[in-house]
Amino acid sequence: MGATMMNKRKPPVTTDTLNFLRHNVYNVSDLTRKNKLTEILQKFVHPTEEVFVVENAKNKDAKAAIISLSYFEELLRYKEAIDQAADELVETEAMKRLNDDSPKLKFAEAFSNDVFDFNEVIKESKD
Repeated sequence: MGATMMNKRKPPVTTDTLNFLRHNVYNVSDLTRKNKLTEILQKFVHPTEEVFVVENAKNKDAKAAIISLSYFEELLRYKEAIDQAADELVETEAMKRLNDDSPKLKFAEAFSNDVFDFNEVIKESKD
């Protein structure tokens, strides 16, 4: 229980956090009125992993990140690699189960007797 409680704690606010909020979070109105979008896009002329957050003050759920296209592409490659690895694990496990020759009680056989053995059905469903 202690580990669960520790995971729910919010990270401490640091000067890095404050600097990020001060320099990388913009209200959508600031971007349109103050020409900030052009300034932000200029930062992406050279490769960078810098991230900017844009939010709508009228709708707290309306948020987006601005990142360089090359950095976004890199992140997508990581995601695709993880998705592919997960698919391969599932496929490998499915093939292993398909090729498993151990005798199993068929679901219909479990119900064919007059006596219904619920524990047997549960056991077979786990296998």
